[in-house]
Amino acid sequence: MCIYRCACFWFGVKQLCSLMSSVILLSCLSTAFSQEKNPQRGFQIGNAYKLSDIESINTTSGNLMLNLPLGKLAPGRGELNGSFGLRYNSKIYDSTVAELQDETGQVSSQNIIVPTEQAGLYGGWHYTSPLDYSLVVINRNNVEGGPFQCTANGGASNYLAIYLWKVKIIYPDGAEREFRPTGYNDLNGDGYFNVEPTSGGINGCNGISGSAPNPLTYFSTDGSYTRLTINRGVGWTLSLPDGTRLVSNDTGQYLYDRNNNYLTHGSVTLPNGHVASAIVDQFGRYVAMESNAAAREDYIYSLGYNGQSLMWTVKWKTIFVLKPYKTTGASGGRGRGNISNQIWEWDVDVIDRITLPAALGGLFYQFHYSAPDFVRGDPEPTTNSLGWGEVNGITLPSGAGVSYPRRRRHHYQLQ
Repeated sequence: MCIYRCACFWFGVKQLCSLMSSVILLSCLSTAFSQEKNPQRGFQIGNAYKLSDIESINTTSGNLMLNLPLGKLAPGRGELNGSFGLRYNSKIYDSTVAELQDETGQVSSQNIIVPTEQAGLYGGWHYTSPLDYSLVVINRNNVEGGPFQCTANGGASNYLAIYLWKVKIIYPDGAEREFRPTGYNDLNGDGYFNVEPTSGGINGCNGISGSAPNPLTYFSTDGSYTRLTINRGVGWTLSLPDGTRLVSNDTGQYLYDRNNNYLTHGSVTLPNGHVASAIVDQFGRYVAMESNAAAREDYIYSLGYNGQSLMWTVKWKTIFVLKPYKTTGASGGRGRGNISNQIWEWDVDVIDRITLPAALGGLFYQFHYSAPDFVRGDPEPTTNSLGWGEVNGITLPSGAGVSYPRRRRHHYQLQ
């Protein structure tokens, strides 16, 4: 709405005020007519995006993150839409402690590098879909060096042995959110509770001392106002604040909007006659993906205007990382260890190119890495790679390019 008030009593400027009112009225009418159009919002089917649409850089860690949508379903009345996408995170290394011979010739505890869980397969890349929610139940004994004794010094109950269970949901964007059960407290204040969500057993100092009601209700701890309902023997439901809910049970996963339109996993027959896995809605519309192992390519299919089939091609390749680095000392229970020189060797699969649908004229994204291409079975390189295998540049569909500087990490000394 455009509102304008003109006070026309000062120095007799009535005519000037009238002219200003006319100009602003025309401006308001122009704005109103332009707002009657339905502007394109979000990612559109078949589009090529500028860099700011797909790239983000963590200002704290320096991690480069890329998010490239591929096929996409048209949104329904509740704005529910399904799409495959590719996500990249340059945090492809982590550290762990190993017993190695140090510079003094002694075996000591040292921090060494290892790939992160996801990067260990695809160099930081992974496919995403709106159905990629997963329930994670964590047992303290498995992550904190248990099992813990039931009684501590003096015979008092050891809460570490009783409050064992933590619940998380991993979202499609990779974010992890903790949930806490209603009616229960984490007496240690660390998010672990004495109720086991999948069995309903309640821990006591001498084992299971009772059973929780079924279903169990959990709420998010991060202020996102999300409810998790675990119905033992049936499945679980995640209710999001916008009315969307994810239902997971023995028949699969279903993502519903507030109007009960849904998406689920399925299989479809493609125009080429192949049967492929897909995200489908209740109308039979789909986004599908099939792989060609011989060509090292994945194909993502979506339906465009008037039922036209659109295809994205994702091309993979292998790179080889060869880099020396220096460990750092770690505490191994006998004091902090010394350091040593190590060499990291790693052949890993990464995305080479994403070719957009042919209707766009064969446009593509090309990705460049800080390590050379490699063919498995060939002799391994003997020259150190430029970097550690991260994406260090992108050629955009426009032909423009962008490069990324190297970053240093902690816990080990990258060179």
